[in-house]
Amino acid sequence: MLPAERLARFGTPISRALLTEIKRDASRLRSHVATWRVFGGPDGKGFREGETLRQLALAGALGRIRQRGAGSLYLGTLAKRIVAGVTAIGGGLTLEDLRNYRPKWR
Repeated sequence: MLPAERLARFGTPISRALLTEIKRDASRLRSHVATWRVFGGPDGKGFREGETLRQLALAGALGRIRQRGAGSLYLGTLAKRIVAGVTAIGGGLTLEDLRNYRPKWR
């Protein structure tokens, strides 16, 4: 978890391929304010190739999971935040769904 947490916190340069994907889906990404805050660049006008993408909320969530265990993903404050985020964009995830979820090894 720590490498992923560090990558989210300290960032990674935006590649040409990622920039192409962001630009292709920009109208859809912009329709969700929280999503555009992540992928819209520091000024909200979009990233430029080579700029650093940081995801501080993701880093915080990964840190909580690392410190408190996987149960924090399915129960408690983090689970409530996930459900609220999914609900805000029209999804139907519930706390019960998270509580009842069992990972599958594939």
